Amino acid sequence: MAFELHFGFCTKIGSDIATGKFLPNVRARRAHIGVWRIMGFTLLRVSFAIALSFSTAQAFCCRCSGDAHFGETSWDIAQRRFAGASVVFEGTVDRLDLRWSALDAKEGELVAADSLYTSGNNGPHMVVTFSVNRRYKGDLGSLVQVTTGLGGGDCGGQFVPGFRYLLYLSGNDASRYEVGLCSPGGWVEGKQVATDLRYLRGEKALKSDWTKFRPYSARTPAELAAEQAQQKRDYARYKELLSGMSGQVCGTMQSQTGPKNLFDGSVFFLATKGYLPGEGPVVSVKEDGTFCSEPLAPGKYYLQYTSATGDKLTTSLYYPGVIDHRRADLIEVKAGETHSDVAFNVIPQKSFSVRGFLSTNEKARLGANDVSVVLFPLDDNPRFKRYSTSVNFGDTLPFSNTKYFELKNVLPGHYLVYVCGPGPGWFTEKRELIVDTHSKLIWLELDHRK
Repeated sequence: MAFELHFGFCTKIGSDIATGKFLPNVRARRAHIGVWRIMGFTLLRVSFAIALSFSTAQAFCCRCSGDAHFGETSWDIAQRRFAGASVVFEGTVDRLDLRWSALDAKEGELVAADSLYTSGNNGPHMVVTFSVNRRYKGDLGSLVQVTTGLGGGDCGGQFVPGFRYLLYLSGNDASRYEVGLCSPGGWVEGKQVATDLRYLRGEKALKSDWTKFRPYSARTPAELAAEQAQQKRDYARYKELLSGMSGQVCGTMQSQTGPKNLFDGSVFFLATKGYLPGEGPVVSVKEDGTFCSEPLAPGKYYLQYTSATGDKLTTSLYYPGVIDHRRADLIEVKAGETHSDVAFNVIPQKSFSVRGFLSTNEKARLGANDVSVVLFPLDDNPRFKRYSTSVNFGDTLPFSNTKYFELKNVLPGHYLVYVCGPGPGWFTEKRELIVDTHSKLIWLELDHRK
């Protein structure tokens, strides 16, 4: 058993992160590239290109092919995007919410045992609520909700509360609007949507809007050098713009037991209006015990410190040094300001075991690695504080429909206990569990129904 470091699916710990599982129509393929993440957006390290749009950004496991065609102009693309969408608008992010059918169910209700890796509205996904600022196409109310992935490799669109975006949506069902990292649109201050906004707002096109896209092989060295110089100017403009729109949080880790192991930890900055679990702003603690955030959008934040030894999560605390986020202190970030006096106290934490028995009515349909028991945090950041262990039903004993399992080194918290089955037709009851002062023993069931 190990705690999971990413939003994986019902597979053995350590397997590759799947791509595009939560958003099946995203055009993406695996890519391992270095990135800078500022304000939840992506800047390519190799070229300093500002990639604040969904159509051309690259991040972690996602590589987007884009929708530009050689011989087209930016103005042509803006026209085509508008014609192909059913809804086009500018909107400001109000909040982000994690949704999953198992989370929405009441305790004791039957839930599908395969929904942890199900794409669409039944599986884990984010719902982003926008306040509509400008409407260009479609019948819209004052608020619009769209679904996207969780980040961290599933190609979810990157959104920050309080920031304004241009969105192109397809379909006629307002409850099924989806966007991903590869969707057209993006932050309205990004250069990648500047032509789109001029077209949509009825503004005059610039000369650059009529420049046709050509392959790199057709460009002269002088043209490539000019493009690189422009990219650097754009990057400098972006940094200046961002510095006036954001703030920072800096501080020092303090430990009752001395500085040991502090330097292996990380600090997450979790906006109260929501964040992408796989993409939340995070920094490593420096060797001297200090930390300083990336630029953060204005708003209120929880600070979470985590550290691990090998595959064992040893610490999960909230500022100023408490286990429960409901007792944590919030830090309000304002544009142009830096909080530099944050003292984060690290206290020793005990861990516990969760043991139990899992029964099934169809053992013959299960193999050695088809079933797992997952602890999913209900009041915590699920990026790190999530535990899983496999349950082996692959033996040949005739009366072994019940198996014993154990999850070790579980930190205190409020968890959803979820049994992950091999596919459709398997169900389990939703169970909740509070781990606090002692180890737990639970009984679970996994039923196959036709």
